[in-house]
Amino acid sequence: MLNKSSIAELAVEELLSPKTSLEIAEADNGENVQQITYGDSVTGTIDPIGDLDCYTFDGAAGDIIIFKLSDPSVFLDAKFRLYNPDNTLAIESEGSGSLNALLEDFTLAQTGAYKLVISDVDANETGDYNFTLESINNPGDSVEIGYGESVTSAVDVTSDLDHYTFQGTADDIISLQMRDPRVFRSEESRVWKECNSRW
Repeated sequence: MLNKSSIAELAVEELLSPKTSLEIAEADNGENVQQITYGDSVTGTIDPIGDLDCYTFDGAAGDIIIFKLSDPSVFLDAKFRLYNPDNTLAIESEGSGSLNALLEDFTLAQTGAYKLVISDVDANETGDYNFTLESINNPGDSVEIGYGESVTSAVDVTSDLDHYTFQGTADDIISLQMRDPRVFRSEESRVWKECNSRW
């Protein structure tokens, strides 16, 4: 585990080099790199300043993923970098506000162990974050439903994703209604066809 001064000194390098970001994160996390799978929702903390959290998951070429990273803290502006199994940078994203980064319909190009590195945008703040990782065509936490069913569930954290599947046939005309009894949050639903394109 790197000490606080070492992490702070390397924070500038992290901003400049995506490869350095992965190397620092792996060194800092050591054997504590957390294994995650599709469908997982994870809560973590960036602390101390310059901290990098590293996660790994198994993906297959052609998997289409959704990744939502949220930051409930006042100061932290969380960002992520996604690395391919060969340690090349696949994509990175950052944002501002409560939803810091949203990766939609991203197709994995390789098969193997992917790595996610979470950090502060400018490597100068600390705070909590949460994220959810899911695959559209290879979901890890999906609930089978059928026509006529009513479902009640909850979005537990701002990055939460609930995934449902149902069997349909060509020319079926469907109606999907979703209601949130709480007035301060709007919900969104999306439907994908079997070929994984969005309606």
